[in-house]
Amino acid sequence: MTWALGPGRLHFFRHGQVEDGVDQLPLLLRLKPETAEQFLDGAFLPATIRRTDWRKSLRVLSRPAAGGRERGSAWAAVLADAPLQQAIAGPGLPFLQSASLARPLDARGYAGLAAVAKLAAKPRRRSTTLGSLAPPTVVMGVIDDGIAFAHQRFRNHTGGTRVEYCWLQDAGVVLSKADIDGFVTASKGDEDLLYRAAGLTDFRVEGHKSAAWIAAHGTHVMDLACGEDPAKNRQDRPTVCVQLPEAVTADENPGDLSLWIALGIDFIVARAQAIAVARGSGPLPVVINLSYGLLADPHDGTSVLEAYIEDKIAECQTLGFALRVVLPAGNSYLSRIHARMSFARAGQSATLPWRTLPDDRTPSFLEIWLPAPQPTQSRLTLQVTSPTGARMTLSELGAPVSLGTPNGDYAWAYWNAWLPSNRAWFTVMLQSNAEPDPQTPIAQLAPAGTWQVELTYTGGLAASDVVHAWVRRDDQVYGFPLRGRQSFLDDPRYRRFDHAGRDLEIDVGPSPVSREGTINSMATGASTIVVGAMLGKERLPAKYSAAGAPAPPPRIPDAMIVAEDSRVHTGVLAAASRSGARVAMGGTSVAAPQVARNVADLLAALQLGDRAGVQGLVTITLPQPERSGAGGIPADPIVKLKRYEWP
Repeated sequence: MTWALGPGRLHFFRHGQVEDGVDQLPLLLRLKPETAEQFLDGAFLPATIRRTDWRKSLRVLSRPAAGGRERGSAWAAVLADAPLQQAIAGPGLPFLQSASLARPLDARGYAGLAAVAKLAAKPRRRSTTLGSLAPPTVVMGVIDDGIAFAHQRFRNHTGGTRVEYCWLQDAGVVLSKADIDGFVTASKGDEDLLYRAAGLTDFRVEGHKSAAWIAAHGTHVMDLACGEDPAKNRQDRPTVCVQLPEAVTADENPGDLSLWIALGIDFIVARAQAIAVARGSGPLPVVINLSYGLLADPHDGTSVLEAYIEDKIAECQTLGFALRVVLPAGNSYLSRIHARMSFARAGQSATLPWRTLPDDRTPSFLEIWLPAPQPTQSRLTLQVTSPTGARMTLSELGAPVSLGTPNGDYAWAYWNAWLPSNRAWFTVMLQSNAEPDPQTPIAQLAPAGTWQVELTYTGGLAASDVVHAWVRRDDQVYGFPLRGRQSFLDDPRYRRFDHAGRDLEIDVGPSPVSREGTINSMATGASTIVVGAMLGKERLPAKYSAAGAPAPPPRIPDAMIVAEDSRVHTGVLAAASRSGARVAMGGTSVAAPQVARNVADLLAALQLGDRAGVQGLVTITLPQPERSGAGGIPADPIVKLKRYEWP
């Protein structure tokens, strides 16, 4: 938060937003369960802030079960103006476990939060037309970008939509089934007109419009999760979708996804139970597909979003229905973004060459995570040397340091404590090396090239303790203009290719840079279902599909499913952004929704649909269990088009 409001402000706040003191900062707050109700009631507020204003800015996302859960927390989302920011950030506030800052939106996006709150306050009306006569119903939730919600694959046999609710977080619009049907009727088959009118592809508003492209990530993913031929007239998979803000998706670094995803999960769960009331049934199970991935964070199940998902799953179980969240394993197996190091004697050092590419218009981050417990004295000293030879040094428990010129700083290093798992970590932050916006030039850009990151051991670690380093995600997001360029660990001892010039898919040699531990950092929680990608024809893991985290207990993907029809026929076919069109897209992002569909079928069959249930679907033996988990799940393509001949 200090970085975002200080040297990183030009990246965090879009050009044209108001200045400090007026900005509303979106915060995801993790509250201590024993004092959560006091906090939510405004017990900490100074007299200058009215409690009515506080309650208007607040949305409760999750509460501990009655009597409290062993690890449960209360969660809240807050839009904090300057006085409220000062109150929340005040020293010694006893109510908070953590506060996570999300990328701010404009007034339209914030209006959507009010629309969601208004919808939640409406009385729920029961219908008598479905009730017990309906087949086993599971609500499908999709959180993504580029969701063409009126696509034919999401309609029934009469042309009406099967999407019950759609929240466009950027546009600040919440659409009901009736709203979508109204747009479909008014557009008379012109889907471009429909999406402009709905605010999905309004080019009068600045920003990327993913759904305007023929290949739209969210549309493809949603088709794999819950798309159907309208002739089937499926009524047992009502859908609730959330389109994440473009400002968050375009720059996953340093914009924080956690709050907007948490709000999306809360919205889907709440709307699912409104659907249950409307259909005259009991609580309905919910399956949410979240085809997003990040690289940094602790990889031990304690990141902010992972903790929220675990608490939300437990809360739903207490309320009498199942919530299942399906995530991709990640595509970073060969990206050189992870290193692991151990130290045996004082004075021993390890150096990580960290390469940043030129024309990178976003900041770059490297996180170095140390084992528990937190230290009382320094165990490691960090020295960072820039491509120009400038150096900065930081020991554990030390104050932040920086590198700069008379024009300004361009690199920073911090040491932080991580309370959820009693660990600590160093963060190295680099300014972009190219201007992100010509209208707001940066005083001093960072040099591109190889940064030498050296760790020197000073005592206090066991020989078996492992120090992990992860590079935060900084690459181009599919379909978006090029801004970030992924940095990586460029150790000369790391072997990328075998003797035939093929990508090497195992770790060989003494390099600390490792393919293990490259799993999506949102996917190391205890309850989330994690899916890797396999090649359909070859029946092998896709070369990019990430490997599990080595942190105890190890978290590996649960299974794999086909995400590439073959080495040559890349991707799998599913809906393009307009009705009648199909595109091939690949990656673990398209593996996850196929398994989400399977999970819904398990729940409809009155099974648990949990990780063990997914692992029970495996019939294909695959190598490298740290990547493939229990093995491969047979895929049932939704597009019945033979792309190759089986041997």
